[in-house]
Amino acid sequence: MGILLYRKNSPWLKWLIILYWFLNLLCCLIIARAFHNISLREKRHELLVQQMSFLQKQLEYTTEMEQEYQSVRKWNHDMENHLFSLNYLIRTQKYLEADVYLETILSELPPEKRTL
Repeated sequence: MGILLYRKNSPWLKWLIILYWFLNLLCCLIIARAFHNISLREKRHELLVQQMSFLQKQLEYTTEMEQEYQSVRKWNHDMENHLFSLNYLIRTQKYLEADVYLETILSELPPEKRTL
């Protein structure tokens, strides 16, 4: 049977050549598809890395904002207490003590914020 395949005018030779080229084409398509899939996976990976980086920055920003919010709340609470104290000293007509208390509060501020 093998000898029949190699004869010059054998009908099997044409089919073997067609089969050979078909298999070559099929292999090329499979390889191209594999490279395409690899490329898509790399793009997805890069996108996920970018998303993770963005989420990490967003988390850091959120943490900073939460700390800033807590700081502002503390400052507001302190200011309320100072105002209540000053209000009490003024209503009880202890003006000298109110002035001293106000000076101690203002002395804790940075110099550029002490003047109006």
